[in-house]
Amino acid sequence: MVNGYWKPETVDEALALKAGHKGSRFLAGGTELERLGCAVEAKGLIDVKALGFDGIRRERDGLHVGSMVTFTQALESDLVPNGLKEALRFMGSLPKRNMATIGGNVMRHGSDSYLLPTLAAYHAGLVFVADSAQETAVEIEQLIRHPAEWEHGLLKEIVLDPKRQVSSRRFAITRESHAAVTLSLGCKADGSDLRMAAAVRGAGVQLFARSQERIAGGAGRNEFHAALEGELETADDLTGSAEYKRYLVEEGLWMLVEAMRRDHV
Repeated sequence: MVNGYWKPETVDEALALKAGHKGSRFLAGGTELERLGCAVEAKGLIDVKALGFDGIRRERDGLHVGSMVTFTQALESDLVPNGLKEALRFMGSLPKRNMATIGGNVMRHGSDSYLLPTLAAYHAGLVFVADSAQETAVEIEQLIRHPAEWEHGLLKEIVLDPKRQVSSRRFAITRESHAAVTLSLGCKADGSDLRMAAAVRGAGVQLFARSQERIAGGAGRNEFHAALEGELETADDLTGSAEYKRYLVEEGLWMLVEAMRRDHV
């Protein structure tokens, strides 16, 4: 049960409220809290809409996307690369796109995340704030591997290289159904620094270090299959069997690999 709602105007105020109200959570777009069957527990809500984390800007180190930027804002921005927009369009509901925020989807860390695999393919950075003057930069892989360490952090923005070439796929019964699998592959414009990731419903968001290393070395299908077999975790649920999801991840990633190789012949 939610017992309190606050709308701070500064970062320091937001962090003080979080420290002073055990069990409270930062409120972004609120689409998860309003979902039927929501598993998120919050004794209080700290609305961070007034903190100014809603900008999109290009800087020398990459594209900075504020955590409170909505899916719709990002889709309408000329600065946002097509690889990220592809993943944003996986959310089929226009009203939800107007509410859902980039940061909210990242920090939810759902096993059917729209964005985490794509941001991993971008090798994105995350900027958390500890107070109005102190920021901490974290690689997206750190959040994916150790989500509990950042669960209560205040995310300011996501930073990515818009020149990276990223493609993603989502497999679900309908646009509005939970995805069984969402996966992404990305590399630099010259084909180097290959990254691949997948969100597997019921088994979490996963990175495939050995598999991407084999692919970067020119591995064929059999070698890729062997590497992925040792890294991929799947689980049975209403979106499909563990074996079905394993098939989707391998087939989907291999399709992306072949497309990437054609582009970099």
